[in-house]
Amino acid sequence: MDKCMDNWLEYKARPQVRAASPRLLLVSGKVYEQALPLSIPGDREEVSRAGASLHALKGCMGLILSDRDIRGLLALGELVVEPLDEEVIRENGLDLRLGREYCRFKRTNRVLDPRKPGEPSEFYDCGEADEIVVQPYEHILLHTIEYIKLPPYIAGLVNLRSTWARTGIYIPATVVDAGFEGQLTIEVVGSSFPVKLYPGDRFLHLVLVRLNTPAEKPYQGTYKGQTGVRLPKIFGAKEPSM
Repeated sequence: MDKCMDNWLEYKARPQVRAASPRLLLVSGKVYEQALPLSIPGDREEVSRAGASLHALKGCMGLILSDRDIRGLLALGELVVEPLDEEVIRENGLDLRLGREYCRFKRTNRVLDPRKPGEPSEFYDCGEADEIVVQPYEHILLHTIEYIKLPPYIAGLVNLRSTWARTGIYIPATVVDAGFEGQLTIEVVGSSFPVKLYPGDRFLHLVLVRLNTPAEKPYQGTYKGQTGVRLPKIFGAKEPSM
């Protein structure tokens, strides 16, 4: 692994050049993919014709994916992020932006019975907004703008971006399973003072982790393909009332 990474060459962007496929790098007789900046559109057929080896590319990845690893997987279509903005690709992960939908947890003495949950509106106050104020110590469900699709050999660890963590709000530990696709629904817990959030701002940091072997059973659960804020599956197909 170290030998492979030591042989990576620094990529120098060539704007206005049509070369749509990543440059190829020959290391110890294997072909590795150098990912282009995403401002230059990729061409999967051209990548294929050039003989880029996904197996070799995965062999160069560390346990935690770097920006180069991420761009390589995006160019091959193995990893999907939609919509894709170049600024979300960070040194060792993706910064995901906040969406407009929210569901606030209501204060109620009603018991939520997972076998007979009742109506979502009894427990959640949902809506959409251009500004979302997280009240002190309240719990609120939010979501990402980006729709992601992970291959069966990549999982994700979700963290709050440091700037937002320093305001006192926080999120529980969240894992994105290998093979998952959809927008992320995330629980946010309020600080000791109100904090205003703006949809469109970079809010979460997603660390992508390579598994030693692909998952035998990639994620196929209820939340696959979710968009917006998705409530617990105990409510079945009932959607939050916006």
